[in-house]
Amino acid sequence: MHTLLKVLGSLLLIPGGLFVVAIPFAAFEGNGSAVAGLVMLAVMFGAPGGLLLRNGLLSQRRTALEEQMVGFVRSHDAFSINELGAHIGKTPAEAQALLNRDIAKYQLPLVMHRPSGRYLRLDRLSRGGQIAERCQSCGGSLGNQIVFEGEQLTCPYCNARVKTHAPTQPNWQQAEGAWGQQAWSQPQYTPPPQYAAQPPQYAAPHPHHPSPQHHHYPQAQQPPVNQPGHWGQPPGPQGQQGPGGWGQT
Repeated sequence: MHTLLKVLGSLLLIPGGLFVVAIPFAAFEGNGSAVAGLVMLAVMFGAPGGLLLRNGLLSQRRTALEEQMVGFVRSHDAFSINELGAHIGKTPAEAQALLNRDIAKYQLPLVMHRPSGRYLRLDRLSRGGQIAERCQSCGGSLGNQIVFEGEQLTCPYCNARVKTHAPTQPNWQQAEGAWGQQAWSQPQYTPPPQYAAQPPQYAAPHPHHPSPQHHHYPQAQQPPVNQPGHWGQPPGPQGQQGPGGWGQT
């Protein structure tokens, strides 16, 4: 857009400049009406041409500044406002105002961690955190601030403890201009899985070392009945005398 504005402004300034150059010659000849006409034409072409060229140059500077900010933010997982200001050639206050404007305008996935004083990319966090935008007690705006486990956030206006909530997933594609030329990555952290109670699992017993529950003891074997000398005959009832006195009680 800024290129088109500069081209249109230049096209209007060229004839306006020619009319301005012709004014002294008309005045030297003493032609007052010609001088008035040249002045009018110079203003008609020069004024809008100058405005268009100026707006085109300002738009180009804004785009270049935005591209500097985009390149810095996308190349850093965390940064301070002083580091951003030094990179884009602005004071920390000016860099803070520009960053807050773009965060609100483009819904950038950036959060502020107050203890470290650094901005963190929400899509590059290695652990989850809770977010707070406004104090529930006084209604003061806190921006997008992140609180990790074990930390507490107090309101800088009323010193009350601020309630936090889980971060919502923004539309990573809704950014415009230089911020939207490259898609933001998805968050790297995932919530811890919920494990259900599982019954204990026991390994199968080793084939050479059977468990007591599955141990089979050999049963007593009866001697063969065809042994000589009545060795294979079962003993008689109690009190019955067998051969050779074996059945005596």
